[in-house]
Amino acid sequence: MISLNKYRIVTLTYPYEMLEDKSVATLFNQILTMKIRGYQSEYPDGVLPVDTSDFMAYHHVVCLELKNELRPIMGFKTTPISRSERHRLTFPAISLAQQAGATEHVKAIEKIIARCKAEGRELTYASSWTVDPIFRKDRESAKELRGLFETLYVKGHESYGIDEMLLGGTLRFKTEVIFKNLGHEPLMNANNEPLPLINVKHLFGENVMIMHAKEFKPYAHEVTAPFQAMWDNRIEISPDSKDATLKKLLVA
Repeated sequence: MISLNKYRIVTLTYPYEMLEDKSVATLFNQILTMKIRGYQSEYPDGVLPVDTSDFMAYHHVVCLELKNELRPIMGFKTTPISRSERHRLTFPAISLAQQAGATEHVKAIEKIIARCKAEGRELTYASSWTVDPIFRKDRESAKELRGLFETLYVKGHESYGIDEMLLGGTLRFKTEVIFKNLGHEPLMNANNEPLPLINVKHLFGENVMIMHAKEFKPYAHEVTAPFQAMWDNRIEISPDSKDATLKKLLVA
């Protein structure tokens, strides 16, 4: 069981709506900085794992809880298609496939989008899973954070009305295996055959498998059960948050 005194889960629900709050802006900057530092440890100079979607995504992060400070050490973002449409931006899953020149993938994603709209289901694109390099080097910390990530991923979608999920599994890090265990499958073509890997341009040609999930497998709930108390005890930072203790926990 993870010690509640060591880590704290934080959800930043919509940065775009809250950046006028100095404490929120500080935390948001720390999250982006952590992501850049994490990606720079694995990719060549110039890698840029942040984009416009960071402003409109949900950010679910694990923080090291220190005195008067929450220090982000792991997290991911997930961007609902409803927010992409609100801001008149291309849904990130479509952008990913388009930049790779993957026409069949674009068609498959558009088909999923059309069905979700017809059925009134919220669809999201999850991305940018990042761990601070310092904590990834520690084997015990890495093991703890793996279980916490699965909790962030499953609970972060279930708790915020997300019905279906798209993402890119990175074969080099075997993340496609993690997501398959949770309920994802490779994107399929019109003949219900798995589509090939794509090469992600902004990740310097990284091989990625675009994956889709309509629901989570029972395993997803089994593996997250030990962390339920931590999820329930998370700090949620939202536009209508009235938590008076929040500012005391964020870096001024």
